Amino acid sequence: MGNVIKTTSVFKKPEFWASVVTSVSGLLLAFGIITPDQAKGVNEYVPNIIGALLSLLSTMKFIGAQTTAKIEVFRAMCTMQIERNANGGNPTAQGVSSTEDEIGRLAKASGL
Repeated sequence: MGNVIKTTSVFKKPEFWASVVTSVSGLLLAFGIITPDQAKGVNEYVPNIIGALLSLLSTMKFIGAQTTAKIEVFRAMCTMQIERNANGGNPTAQGVSSTEDEIGRLAKASGL
């Protein structure tokens, strides 16, 4: 396989958000929801609006990554515990109950 070229998501590009904000203000102006002076004011604040949107998207991505990481660690911990219990002998109602208790303990320990 050849070299893989990484591209930046369109949502991370200020140009995309500038066009979205100005298009929305244009639509609001066209439908009479805002006045030309208000549309001019919105367009003056485009850099601030773009910064806020990009910050929000970055925060949401970070939260999603942290959640995914916690879930994957929890799954691995549960798999290891289930395998440990399964290798310890015959499965019994007591073993299932203790596995469920252990999974609950692992979830609490991992912050879930």
